[in-house]
Amino acid sequence: MFLIKNSIYFHSSFFNKDCLRKLSRMKFSNNTGCFSSLSRTISSLQKYELLNHKSIPVKKRYASNMNGVDKGSLVYQGAQSKIFKHLKRFSLTTSFIGMCAQPYLLYQCADMSLVLAVPLFSLISVFVFGNPILIHWIAKKYILRLYYNVDTKVFTAHILTFFGFEQTLTFTAADVFVPDVPGPFSMFNIKGQPMFANEADFTSIQVYKQMMGYDKPLDLKTLNKKLEI
Repeated sequence: MFLIKNSIYFHSSFFNKDCLRKLSRMKFSNNTGCFSSLSRTISSLQKYELLNHKSIPVKKRYASNMNGVDKGSLVYQGAQSKIFKHLKRFSLTTSFIGMCAQPYLLYQCADMSLVLAVPLFSLISVFVFGNPILIHWIAKKYILRLYYNVDTKVFTAHILTFFGFEQTLTFTAADVFVPDVPGPFSMFNIKGQPMFANEADFTSIQVYKQMMGYDKPLDLKTLNKKLEI
């Protein structure tokens, strides 16, 4: 009987604890009624398992855009993404405060001479309007995240807008142009737009080579023409 009880505990490891306590108090005899009661108990436990046992769903994370198209897996995460986001928010906030404070400054400086007023308000205007424009000129080239769909061979880059929101840019390896002399704060051009992405932040060096076109054979004729020029 000890073996029968152990087998019940083994096969009912997912059952309710109350049912197991009831089984532990059961006393089995050596008559045939023992096995009939045992079979009824096991069948009732199986029904309880089917009714109450719920499987835990496995969560899967898929990257998809607003249209429901699969963007693929994450192959690049910019290490400086948070810095650029906070910098843009700070610059926009300070510019907004400066714009709101200008009427008050004009009222307070109404009696100031033009020799002092013109340089002062010119400096304030450069700080209010020039600072966010300069920061956006640098931040818009930085790729925050990059996804790659192996089936469609399409890259999806997340970049910042002027007001600090994220927007997506889809492209293929054919849309990427690597100039011989890259521009300031850029490494390559995507559809004519200068972009920057740190090679060390890529999760797959093969995807990076494919995007940059380094996996293609070297064209010696084109290289000779460039050297001649």
